[in-house]
Amino acid sequence: MSRTYDAQFLVDLPVLDAHTGSAIATALTAAAAPHKSLAENVAEALGLIKATNADLKSVLVTGFGATPESALKPALQVEATAWAGTEAWLRGLASMPGSPKAPLAQKLHDVLFPDGLRFLRLSAPKRWVATEMRMETIDKDKLVAQFGHLGGSESLAALREAHKQTGVAAGITSAKAAAEAPPVRANLNALKAAFRCYVLQVVANATLQGTDSAAALATALLAPLEGYTAPVASRAVMAAESPETP
Repeated sequence: MSRTYDAQFLVDLPVLDAHTGSAIATALTAAAAPHKSLAENVAEALGLIKATNADLKSVLVTGFGATPESALKPALQVEATAWAGTEAWLRGLASMPGSPKAPLAQKLHDVLFPDGLRFLRLSAPKRWVATEMRMETIDKDKLVAQFGHLGGSESLAALREAHKQTGVAAGITSAKAAAEAPPVRANLNALKAAFRCYVLQVVANATLQGTDSAAALATALLAPLEGYTAPVASRAVMAAESPETP
C-alpha cells in the first residue's frame, strides 16, 4: 500500500467554521508577534496564514450584501445595546473618584472606544468589521482577564454573543452558511491548508534545532491552535455541513 506524505493527512486540525478559523489565525499571528527572529520557513508560513485570513475576512464581509438590512435590524439593535452598556459601564467606573479600578477602566475604554460609539453608526458590513477588530483586540492584547478584574465578565460574554448572533443573522458565521457558500468554503480550506503548512514548518524547525528553547518556541507559536477544542455538538454539525476539500 502506497504512502501519502501530504499536509492534508499529516496534520489533523480541529473542525472549524469560517469565523473560528479566522479568530485562530489572528491568535496565531499574535502569538508569533513577540518573536522577531523566526526562521525563514516559519515566517513565510505565517505570512501565508495572514494572507489567507485576509482573503477569508473579505469574503465573510461580503456576506452582508445578501442579507436585507431589515433582517439584520434586531441583531444589530441587541449588539448596539451591548456595546452601549459596556461603554457606559467603563466610563462610569473610570470616573469613580478614588477607585483603584479607575485607571484600568480608563485604559479599556480608551482601547475599545477611542471615538466613543461612533462605529455603531457605520453600515452593517463596516460595523461588523469594526466590532470584529475590537473582539480581536480583546483576545490579542489579553484583555479578558482585565474585564474579569473589573467585574465585567458578563458584559464581555454579552458582547461576544451579540456579535456572534449578528454574524449568524447575516449568514456569515454559521456552519451551514459556510457549507452553502463556495467562496467562503474555498477560502476557509485555503486557511486550513496554511495552518497545516505552518504547523509542519514550526515542528520541523524545532526538531532540527533539537533544543529546549526551540521546543518552547514551537509550543508558544502553536498554543492557539493546540488549545482550541470545538464543542462536541458544533463539531458534529460542522463535520456534517462543511465538508472539506483536499
